[in-house]
Amino acid sequence: MSVAESSPLGLILEPTIVFTILGAGVYFNRIHSPVYPPKDPHPPLPYRERTFFGCKVSTRDTSVWRTTTLSRLLFRYPFIIEVCYWVLTYLVYQGARGVTALTFTESTTDLARENGMWILEVENILGIDTEREFQRFFLDRPFWMGVLNRVYSFVHIPATVGFFGYMYYQTSSATFTRIRRTMALCNLYAFIVFTTWPAMPPRLLPKEYGFIDTVHSTRIASVWTTNAFCNQLAAMPSLHFGYAFIVGTSILVHAHWKPLRILGALYAPLILVAIVATANHYFLDAIAGFFVAILAYFTNNVLLNLLVIEDLVLWVLRIEKPPTKEQVQFMTRGTDYESEESMKVWYERV
Repeated sequence: MSVAESSPLGLILEPTIVFTILGAGVYFNRIHSPVYPPKDPHPPLPYRERTFFGCKVSTRDTSVWRTTTLSRLLFRYPFIIEVCYWVLTYLVYQGARGVTALTFTESTTDLARENGMWILEVENILGIDTEREFQRFFLDRPFWMGVLNRVYSFVHIPATVGFFGYMYYQTSSATFTRIRRTMALCNLYAFIVFTTWPAMPPRLLPKEYGFIDTVHSTRIASVWTTNAFCNQLAAMPSLHFGYAFIVGTSILVHAHWKPLRILGALYAPLILVAIVATANHYFLDAIAGFFVAILAYFTNNVLLNLLVIEDLVLWVLRIEKPPTKEQVQFMTRGTDYESEESMKVWYERV
C-alpha cells in the first residue's frame, strides 16, 4: 500500500519542533537549588527488594552511583529521564507498528477493508454512521477543512510532548507518573487491537463509499505518519482521540490558569472533529480510543513491574535515578539535607 509523502520542509521542521519542546521541558523543569544528592552516611545495601508480577525479586541498589557525573546531571535536569522514557516508548511503538506494516499481505488489506465496512454497518445499526455527511459539511467550507487537516497532521505529537513537560511541572510526581504509565499502556492496548484486528480508515475504502483523503491528497501530511513504516490499517482504536482525552482531561483537572482549563476541555472535541472530518477515523474508533484510555488508567500500575528492568539498566549505566521534586523541595526548605529526617525521605523513594 502506497504511503503519501510529507513536504520536504516538514522532514526537518517537525522533528526540530518536537525536540525543541523536549529541550524546553528539560530546561524549565531543572532543579534551581544548589542542593546536591546527600552522601549516604552508611554503605548502601547491595540489593533492594522489588515486586515482579507478584514475585519478590532482588535488584542492585543503584544508590552506589549517586556521585557519578551522569547521576549529578540527572539530579540537576531530572526531566531528561522522562524524555528518554518518551522516546523509548515512541520508538518501540512505532517499530512494532512498522514491523506489522511491512508484513502485510494482500489478504491483510482485504481483511482490513472488510473490517472497515463492518464498522460502518455497526454504526448504521447504532444510528451514528454520519461520517460522510460530517466530512461533506467541512468540504463545503474549504478554510475550516484546511484548518482541520493541519490539526490532524501537526498537533497530535507536539501537543502530547508539550503536555508531558507541563504536567511534570504542574502536578505531583505520583500524578505525573500515573499519567505517563496510562499513555504508555494506551499504546500497548491499541497495538494489540489493530494487530489482531486491522481496520481500514474511511479514506482508504472503495470510492463508492464517498470518502476523500483530504490530508494526504493535499500534501499536508505529517512526517510522523507518512513514512514506509507507518501502519495505514490501524484505524481502530483511535490513539489520536485516546491521547486527546487523557491530555484534555488532565489539563482540565490540574491546570490552575482558567484559559488553559478551557483549552483542555475543548482539546478532545477538536481532535474528534479533525479525525472524522479528514476521514482518518470512524466515530466508533474514537469511542474505542476512549475505552482504551479508561482501561489503561485503571490498570496503569501493571507497569510498576518494570522497575526491575529499570534498576538493571540504571546499574549497567552507573546511574542513580533522580529524586522526585517533592523530595528535593523537602531538602530545600532550610532543612539540613544530611539530617536523619532528610536522609530517610531520600532513601525511601521508589
